[in-house]
Amino acid sequence: MPDDAPPVSLREITRDTLDAILELSVAESQKGFVATNAVSLAQAHFAPEAWYRAIYYGDEPAGFVMLEDQSMISPPPEKPEIGCGAS
Repeated sequence: MPDDAPPVSLREITRDTLDAILELSVAESQKGFVATNAVSLAQAHFAPEAWYRAIYYGDEPAGFVMLEDQSMISPPPEKPEIGCGAS
C-alpha cells in the first residue's frame, strides 16, 4: 500500500513564515506545559544555545520545536546537554 502522507520537515522560521508559526497553539489542556511560540521565539533571540525550527506537514505549518543545545555556548561546557520542548 503506497504512503500518500505528506512529508514532515523542519524548516527555519523566516519573516515570511513567522505569522503562521505564531498562530499555532497547543490544545487547551496542554497550555500549562509549554510557553507560547511567541514567548519561546523571544527567549531564543537572547539565548545563544537556542536552536528552533518550524515543523511542517507537507507545506502546512504544524508545530514548533526549540532545543537548548549547550554545545552552541562559547565556550561549550565539558559535557554539553540538550533539552527539548515542542508545541
